[in-house]
Amino acid sequence: MTIFDKIMKYITILSCFILHVYCQTNNILSEFSSLEKQISTILEDPSLQGIEEAMHFMNLYCMEMSNLSLKLDQDMAGDMMEDLIKLYKQGRPKFIDIELNDYELKKYLLVKDKTLTKLKVLQSDARSIWDEFVTSLIKKSDKPI
Repeated sequence: MTIFDKIMKYITILSCFILHVYCQTNNILSEFSSLEKQISTILEDPSLQGIEEAMHFMNLYCMEMSNLSLKLDQDMAGDMMEDLIKLYKQGRPKFIDIELNDYELKKYLLVKDKTLTKLKVLQSDARSIWDEFVTSLIKKSDKPI
């Protein structure tokens, strides 16, 4: 590999990193809105396949929201504050408050107790993580939200 090839490789890697960071900061609202909508739609009209998909999306939501809270706590979210405040102002995700009908999920969709428990734990985790995000955001915001 020539020096030119090595330089081009590093430039490509750096460009990908910059693009990744740019996309993360500019897509926060759309990413979380999309996740929230997908999860809520499934939980409002569930199917067996949909429950598994909702759990996947809820895991993703929890991981991403935890990352945002961590960035806030470590003062690494300065350039994202405006978007984070907009996210906060959209309100708590709808799926957090959707009541799950255990009886119907078990009877008509044959959802197993273990799956139902996981789903409820994820929903509870998402609620806690949202609350942590709000607390961190309020602490780090320069002005009242």
